[in-house]
Amino acid sequence: GLLRTWPAEGPKVLWSVPMGVGFGGPAVSGGRVYVLDRDEAVGDKLRVLDLASGKELWSFAYDAPGRFMFAGSRTTPTVDGDLVYTVGPLGDLHAFGTKTQKPVWHKNIWKDFGGGSLPQWAIVQNPLIYGNLLIVAPQTTEAGVVAYDKVTGELKWKSAPLSGTVGYVSPSLVKVGADNHLVMVTAAIGSGRSARNGSVNGLDPLSGRVLWTYTNWQCIIP
Repeated sequence: GLLRTWPAEGPKVLWSVPMGVGFGGPAVSGGRVYVLDRDEAVGDKLRVLDLASGKELWSFAYDAPGRFMFAGSRTTPTVDGDLVYTVGPLGDLHAFGTKTQKPVWHKNIWKDFGGGSLPQWAIVQNPLIYGNLLIVAPQTTEAGVVAYDKVTGELKWKSAPLSGTVGYVSPSLVKVGADNHLVMVTAAIGSGRSARNGSVNGLDPLSGRVLWTYTNWQCIIP
């Protein structure tokens, strides 16, 4: 039932909504579209739109002014049941109630773990749900990846710092044999054969324990 080619006049536009510039994507759930918009002079705004019409149903804004190379929002919200999670470029992690339309809990994944000056392109994290956990990667000197109770915001575990510099990658789940591994890639310094310190890491998603690390083209088993 999928079109093999677009019509000559292009696909039909059902609706459009003006938004700020940026790189964040929409999350669609239950007939609603969730997107994190941004005004650098003011802060971030979670906007919730009707999927059928584009009408804005509700929004929540919070102060987070700041300018970075390449302006705008950077992340995609994650929807899980009656909660939607967002991470702003200053590290603000929010859990919003889709029914109350208000924050349930709030953390800052950069400041809470000893982050210093923000990275050149700010914090880029798409929240990951694993069971009862909400997982993100601060990539600071105190913690590589962290997990919170997705309902209460209680910190459940934090991993050791990871080799490499702060990058713009979110943790992902990968099946290794019969087990789930939480895989996180950090940025390298330099490029090509001269690149160094970047790493690919496999973690236990329930504890944050580092199971394996691949760095500088060598696999290290702790």
